[in-house]
Amino acid sequence: MSSNIFDFRIAHRNWQEAVASLFALLTAASPGEVVVVAGPSRCGKTRLIDHVCDLLFPDESTFSGGKMPYVIVDAVNAGPNGSFSTKSFTLRMLAAVKHPFYSLDNAEPEQMSEYKLLKMDRSTESSLRIALERAFIIRGVLYLFIDEAQHANYATKGAMGAHAVLDSWKCFAKSTQVVLVIVGAYPILNILQNSPHMLGRKHQVHLPRYYSTEADVKEFIGILDAYEAKLHIQGIKSELRKHVKLLYGGSLGCIGLLRAWLMRAHAYAQIHDNNISEKLLLSTKLPDSDLREIAIEIEHGEQILNEDRPVWEIKKPKASVNDIKQKKKPFQRNPRRESEGNRIE
Repeated sequence: MSSNIFDFRIAHRNWQEAVASLFALLTAASPGEVVVVAGPSRCGKTRLIDHVCDLLFPDESTFSGGKMPYVIVDAVNAGPNGSFSTKSFTLRMLAAVKHPFYSLDNAEPEQMSEYKLLKMDRSTESSLRIALERAFIIRGVLYLFIDEAQHANYATKGAMGAHAVLDSWKCFAKSTQVVLVIVGAYPILNILQNSPHMLGRKHQVHLPRYYSTEADVKEFIGILDAYEAKLHIQGIKSELRKHVKLLYGGSLGCIGLLRAWLMRAHAYAQIHDNNISEKLLLSTKLPDSDLREIAIEIEHGEQILNEDRPVWEIKKPKASVNDIKQKKKPFQRNPRRESEGNRIE
């Protein structure tokens, strides 16, 4: 059990609505269909899918006989130079599904582990994909959850690589007859817009932040009260209600950001006078530069999800220098048209 005093679930409104929506969609979805769970960073998406899996399969007997009704895997950019590698991700899925040959077991001899690692490194991606599909079918997997899916943005070949990754996931879901659940922060929406296999073929669940409306602020205060009760149990003095404006602005209404902030404040309060004051909250708040970048990401994601005008009219974020830069062949200059009458004979 975790020793973190904030490691508990608060049944707040946005959480409950997202749980109900995701549970309903997953129980009604057909094999091969796609469900997308999107929201700002640190809003509780990972906890959401863990909780829904517990609701879907409360009986541990469903895992008997080598069966795995669901698989959860993180899309980690573990390729060269921090890129997203499809082969590396395939190996992660093989490990998640506990493939007997393409996954390591701590209980097995070291010599066997070394042999497996060598075999994995030499196996082609296509052979790994075939082994993965067979493993999912044999394990009887019904749901595949891919968390942190926005990391597909780091696939090679720029934006087109990211779209190809999602199309590949959709094809995998169809061939293995699983329900694919893509979970990610708002940048995943940009990929989904341009993925041919995803257009019109996905169901969407939004886990939003709390806005500055009267109803949302009231709900936000209720969440502060839940955290304050935990702090008081630990002997930490705090009056979080007095700092609602500061706490809302410094967390942008995202519960995950609020939780992380209060964890930092709690750690420093234990060192000093067991009091979470306004001064301590200001010193442990995220830097304005970080909040500004998070706010830009949130603004664009909310614009895509909530705009009344057609989504194709929404302006996308400006591309970075790396996205704009095109690869050239070595020792080849850009083509140039010479002015009239200026040919070199």
